[in-house]
Amino acid sequence: MVRETVESLVNHRDRIGDQELKTLYHLCQNCTDGYSADEKRDLVRELGLPDDDTERIVGIIDDSVGSVGKSMSDPPIHVGGKDEVFPELERELHECFSRIVADYEAESELVDAVHDILGIEFYGVQSGRISPIFHYLAPETFPVINGRSCAGMELVTGETVSQNLSQYLDERESFLDVREALSFEKHLRELDYFLHWIQSDGEIWTRVLREDIDREVWQVQPGRTEYSFPEVLWPIWVERNIISIGWDIPPEKRHSDDLNTQPADFANAIEPGDIIIAKGGHNTLLGIGVASPDGFEYVGGTDREIKFTNNGESKKNPSIRHVDWVFTREVADAIDTSNWSSNQFHTKTIARYSSFEEFRTNLTQRVSDEVLPALKQLEGLSIEYAARSYFILQTGSDEWEDDVTEQYHFKLGNPGTRRLYEANTAQVVFLEDGELYATARVVDISEEDRDGDTHCFAEIEGYTEFEPVEFTSVIGELESSISQQHSIIQITGEDYRTIVDQESTTRYFWVNASKAHWHEEGEEVFYSTTGSDGGLRRNVEAYERARAGDEVLIYQLSPEKQIVGRARVVEGLHEREQSDGEAVDGITLRWVESLDGATWSEVTADGELTGCRVVESDNAFVVTELTEQEYRRIVEIGKMTKYADFTEELSVPADEISVERDGLYFREKEWERISSRVTEALAAGNHVLLFGPPGTGKTKLARQVCKETVGSDQFELVTASADWSTFDTVGGYQTTAENKLEFQPGVVLDRFQGDSDGTPANEWLIIDELNRADIDKAFGSLFSALTGESVTLPFDGSSGDPIEILDASRSDEQVKPDKFFIPEDWRMFATMNTLDKTSLYEMSYAFMRRWAFIPVGIPEFPAERDGDGEDLAELVKKYVAAWNDGEVPDDDDEYETIGRLWRAVNEERAIGPAIVEDVYEHVAGTSDSTDPDYVSPLIMYVFPQLEGLRRDQLEQVLRELDTIVDGDTDELWTVAQDFYQVNLQRDTGE
Repeated sequence: MVRETVESLVNHRDRIGDQELKTLYHLCQNCTDGYSADEKRDLVRELGLPDDDTERIVGIIDDSVGSVGKSMSDPPIHVGGKDEVFPELERELHECFSRIVADYEAESELVDAVHDILGIEFYGVQSGRISPIFHYLAPETFPVINGRSCAGMELVTGETVSQNLSQYLDERESFLDVREALSFEKHLRELDYFLHWIQSDGEIWTRVLREDIDREVWQVQPGRTEYSFPEVLWPIWVERNIISIGWDIPPEKRHSDDLNTQPADFANAIEPGDIIIAKGGHNTLLGIGVASPDGFEYVGGTDREIKFTNNGESKKNPSIRHVDWVFTREVADAIDTSNWSSNQFHTKTIARYSSFEEFRTNLTQRVSDEVLPALKQLEGLSIEYAARSYFILQTGSDEWEDDVTEQYHFKLGNPGTRRLYEANTAQVVFLEDGELYATARVVDISEEDRDGDTHCFAEIEGYTEFEPVEFTSVIGELESSISQQHSIIQITGEDYRTIVDQESTTRYFWVNASKAHWHEEGEEVFYSTTGSDGGLRRNVEAYERARAGDEVLIYQLSPEKQIVGRARVVEGLHEREQSDGEAVDGITLRWVESLDGATWSEVTADGELTGCRVVESDNAFVVTELTEQEYRRIVEIGKMTKYADFTEELSVPADEISVERDGLYFREKEWERISSRVTEALAAGNHVLLFGPPGTGKTKLARQVCKETVGSDQFELVTASADWSTFDTVGGYQTTAENKLEFQPGVVLDRFQGDSDGTPANEWLIIDELNRADIDKAFGSLFSALTGESVTLPFDGSSGDPIEILDASRSDEQVKPDKFFIPEDWRMFATMNTLDKTSLYEMSYAFMRRWAFIPVGIPEFPAERDGDGEDLAELVKKYVAAWNDGEVPDDDDEYETIGRLWRAVNEERAIGPAIVEDVYEHVAGTSDSTDPDYVSPLIMYVFPQLEGLRRDQLEQVLRELDTIVDGDTDELWTVAQDFYQVNLQRDTGE
């Protein structure tokens, strides 16, 4: 579908610009997060392609079209610049796309074309907005590089991936490398799905992934709660390190297709290393453990069968699985999870559990001291059990010439060889000349008989070298008894982790800089352990712990007082000769990248960094060690999207306020008075309430001001209702398609978010006929917000945090879906008819003081006198000119008559020119073929405005109309009596 659209654009256009790029981008989005299928069809139709092409493309589009996730609803995508068209650049873009569609299989030509596209100047375009188009054109060549896929790549590789458009092709190579390393299909969509998936399970899976371990999380329950079975069965589970179920699964049934899902999962799906969560009900946590290598066991009919009785009910559990419990609570002291989320656990006895990261976070927040050591043990056991077997393989023998990156050759019979042969698969570390230098996986072992000896060939995958580690430096930390005389040495999983951690453990540091004079990538600087006075700096232990590869955040003391860069230690504590010939100790750092990072005030205000040594010491040291969690939190704070980041987009400068009278007519002095009042009120930060008789152009004026000031798609017009409450204006809980209650913003709050991510917006609001609403009832909780104060609403968002309305002073806060930020330049217009003069006084003073009230009245009419017809006609002509873009048909008699009718009605009930326009349009439309019809428009448009007049007032108006309109006016009286339900006296003499 994207291909079809691009091909049609290439064939039938000579340029590709903003509209075309935005359409292609929205076609790439999925219909859940982006435009609906109908909206996408409309976008294609608006391109104006040939009818055959349009109908063919539109016919392809359905709800399954597109796969890219959430983004801004209307992202700024511009070729060249934001506010003008760049034809030459659009022609260049067209030429590049024509080269892409010429041959989708010619990879080098495709890459060259994309390279040239990246050389074109764009506004508002990063990889996340244009790479989906590349991907849909050539899915085996170009990956989607956006925020989600970059975050996934960082979890896989440990490296940051840039979304900068100019670096797209460089970062593309990393995606292709991962595709090859993980053996994905050529179509890059599979890799994209994977990168999104791993994020749902959090950092715990990162380590698992890098160890090539596939594990799952399961929830199990010790019996049914209705019989209080957990109280008697759970202690048995803990004592015997098992879980058990009542299904009878003897060996002959274990792999039967007749097994239902739960017993089949219990017997066959749970693997060593899988995490087991024991629950006591929907919202009760009993313990956490790891499925052990002892696996499944059938104990039915033996003295080891689990038997228990409670509340008169007896049960047997003949099927067990071995588990190492690392954290347990008694049933009476179980952890209540009811306030974590609804139905934290599934109702089934055993089921896969998909929210472990959220679960672990909640657990550590509530019982961190108790659970953190257990979670550390859980991680170690899980990896050890999942990997199952670990070995050290010695290399360097000249006996065989095999390439150990692909195959390891050993002869069965030597010490340790039998264990590796029987394991068949294993995680291994290579050792040569006393140094551990690489890790790999043995995925299969084949054998061959040579002269009576069995020679084995271990197939190697995932060979990865690391900085060599002296074996003697770690041997004291290992649990296993090791002899280096053996070529193959079995070790425990914990030993393996100890060895690998020697190479992979990264330390993190905060380093102060008086000025970042070395801020170019690759530049290096030496940080000495001695100060300018020659004395030893405080916190020297931080220097001593630093080593090559450690990560560093550079904090500039002045003038920025914020994190300005990321660096890396290239050499740990070492000696360097200074310019004076003296040698001093220090560390050498290399600049990696510049950052617009966290400020000192943001770091000190963050609740997660309260115990950080940098904060506790008030940044007293040049070099301070951070934990990994602290380092990542500080980086995260710097990356947080804040409302201040949208200052320019949300701003409406005073000089951009435009009050135009296009299509409206006011006498010059009246217009000057209205336009200056509106302009001054908006510039002063006030909302504007336009009041006056019906039909004076209040709504049209408000719409015109919003359109010219913020744009036709940046304001919303709604009509007030007597039924309005804060549910309509502020919002409230509504039932979703998933039958869940979620907060949905009302017409006011909805103006402040551009998408479901909470991206701030500044959509002005027009409330028509405000006096229809019960103001205090509809706007109560908004009163404070309208005067520039923040408000916390009595609702919770999807994250569980309360819904907040933030005033403009809180622009330094993070953008979140449950926060509605009111920009300083946001304005409301309202209109109010003064037909019911009591409406104005029904508003509370608290509400009225938040608005600038600006009257929009009717014109002054010429006084009744002989010869006043010309003046009345001239007045109406001026309005006709405004309505007809300056054209005034030569119908002087009609203008005079309409002027007299208008003046007559206004003597009893003021009506504005909009109603008179309806009368004129009707008369002008009928005057060519017959005598002008004044009676019909008077009944249709004027009569409704006379509701509420006394009988004598109605009679007076009708008599005046009688004298003005030529011809039969009987219908006026007949309809009036029925319409107003009063007896009217036509002749004053009767």
